[in-house]
Amino acid sequence: MEKTKSFGPELILLDVNLPLMDGWQLLKALKSSAKTYKIHIVMCTERSMMKEIEEALSMGVDGYIMKPFSAERVARQGL
Repeated sequence: MEKTKSFGPELILLDVNLPLMDGWQLLKALKSSAKTYKIHIVMCTERSMMKEIEEALSMGVDGYIMKPFSAERVARQGL
């Protein structure tokens, strides 16, 4: 989160499974911060349950890609 604030990326490919906090917690933190809420976020995960996809979209993600994925699939997100 701290690197994101200082680096200022335009896009984050965010995995749900992270070592220090899960992707859901990081997504919530990113969307609630004045410095990071405008960053485009695409969730990348093995999880494919519709409930999780809908929750991610309601939390403000710009896309949801299920693993495994290719660069072409990321490009189709239109970001």
